[in-house]
Amino acid sequence: MFVQPGGINCLNSSSAVSTYLGKNIHEKNRDAVLIIFLDSKNMVIKMVELEPEFLATPALCTSMVTQEATDVRATSAIIVQCLPTRSSTPYNNDREISKNLKSALASINVGLLDYLILGRNKCFSFADNNLL
Repeated sequence: MFVQPGGINCLNSSSAVSTYLGKNIHEKNRDAVLIIFLDSKNMVIKMVELEPEFLATPALCTSMVTQEATDVRATSAIIVQCLPTRSSTPYNNDREISKNLKSALASINVGLLDYLILGRNKCFSFADNNLL
């Protein structure tokens, strides 16, 4: 699913995303949503941090993500939910959110490479678990 070129900001696996985010995200010790926009070689173009409540409003969420992807000319995106006090096991609404975002991004020819949940020092990858 991920392209394999090298580079310091090349995100070619769920573990590469976790490493890229590093301990900085874990040190925040608060819930957050990160949207990482990538180019055709999976190099980071831009990363946007949002409050987790943003995902609870599907129309606003998909509109903002697709507009930002268009603005930065991204070819793909990775969504990361940082939930330091929660298990990384996805809930039903996480599955619905990933489905909606994948569909919205596909409508503008942008791929959703992964939807990650970082919780209590564990990472769950929708791509690694064939849920995208």
